[in-house]
Amino acid sequence: MDFTWSDCWAVISNLPYDAPLTKAINGADWWWYHPVVDFVVGSFDYLGVIAAVVQRRPKVKRDDVPKRTVRPWDRRKETETLKVKPSKLDDLRKLLGW
Repeated sequence: MDFTWSDCWAVISNLPYDAPLTKAINGADWWWYHPVVDFVVGSFDYLGVIAAVVQRRPKVKRDDVPKRTVRPWDRRKETETLKVKPSKLDDLRKLLGW
């Protein structure tokens, strides 16, 4: 049996949260990828929302409800941009054979 690129991807994508490669990829935020951390922080967020709503139920406003804790995957904005030098329309027509 040969070790293929899909096998390599399967090994890398299923590493434990505290593996050295995972720590290198995620930097200081590596501990967020522990399976329990998101659950605990989410529970804390929901308790804050429940407390805010129960205390001020008749006149609760959106500003009174605590905001969700920002996770690292919420902060990262990945953009894919195609960096190509602009061409003149005549050059494009010649390239396309028009």
